[in-house]
Amino acid sequence: MAILDQGTRSASATAAEETTLLRIDQGSFDRLVELNPAVARGIYRVLTQRLRNTLAQVAAG
Repeated sequence: MAILDQGTRSASATAAEETTLLRIDQGSFDRLVELNPAVARGIYRVLTQRLRNTLAQVAAG
């Protein structure tokens, strides 16, 4: 989320095995989304599903 709104990161991760990471800066990410709208749609889908899940958990008490 931080790459979308320049806020602080909301999570961290620890690899359980040897891992290769990809780091992408803000400008490169913005260009990727502009040139590949499917990337933006995929992000929107994931964020929407997470929001729906959160709202369902809140409603369930």
